[in-house]
Amino acid sequence: GSILERLEDIDLSVESLGDAALADYDNFDVTDADANTERWNTGYLTGAEGGSANINTTTAGQLRVAVDPDATPTAARYAVNLAQFVASKYFLVTTDVTAAFGTASASWAFVGMMVSPVTFDTNNRVYIQRQNSSGGALNRITAGAFFGGVDQVEVNFTTTDATLGFKIERWDNVWRIFYSLTSSPDYSWTLLTQYEDASENMDSQQSVYLDVSSPGTLDAETALGDFDNFKLYIAQNGISQ
Repeated sequence: GSILERLEDIDLSVESLGDAALADYDNFDVTDADANTERWNTGYLTGAEGGSANINTTTAGQLRVAVDPDATPTAARYAVNLAQFVASKYFLVTTDVTAAFGTASASWAFVGMMVSPVTFDTNNRVYIQRQNSSGGALNRITAGAFFGGVDQVEVNFTTTDATLGFKIERWDNVWRIFYSLTSSPDYSWTLLTQYEDASENMDSQQSVYLDVSSPGTLDAETALGDFDNFKLYIAQNGISQ
C-alpha cells in the first residue's frame, strides 16, 4: 500500500528506528554573539525589524531567537536554519523550546520549528509553532503545511504551557508533527497531525528552521524563543516494506 497506509500501524519513534543515525546535534553551549556559525545561518524570513539570535549568551546553554519591535513597529519573522540541507526523505528532527511573549494583539505571534528549503520557500514548508494572541484561543500549539502553495489546513491544541518539545518526522512524502508538554529527556510525544505531499513538492534538499515571529502591531509585542537539545536523526534505509 501507500506510505500513508503503512504508517497507520507503525510507531515511528526514535526507539523504533533500528537503523536511524544521529546526524546532527547541538546543545548550544558554545557562545556565539549572533548565532551565525558553520552549522547555522541567520536572517529574516519576512520583515526587517527587531530580529536577533545568539547562542549561550542571553540564556546559558541555549539558542535565543527573538523579534523585538521598535517604537514604530512592523511585522517581522527571524530564524536560524541549518546551513547544510538534509539530504534524505527519511528523517526526524526534535528540539526543546521555551516561548515567551510580550503584550499580545489580536494577531498571532509565535515561536516554532519548520522544515523548508535552505532558501526559504513560503509555498513549501511544514511547521509547528507555539502561538500567542489576545483573542480566540490566546495560547496554542499549531501545526501546518504548504505544498506547492496549497494550504494543508492547520491543526491546533490549546495550552498555556510554554516549555515544550517539538518533533517533525518525514517519511518520503508523509510528514508527521508532534508536540510534548515535557522537555528532554522526558518527552511524551503526542501526534498533532500528519500531511501527505502527494505531488512531491518537497524535494530531498530541505533545511530545518528555528523561527520566531511578531505581527509588530505594538512596540511591546515581543516574541522570544529559547531552544535547546536540537537533534536530527536520519533513517538509513527508509521504511521497511
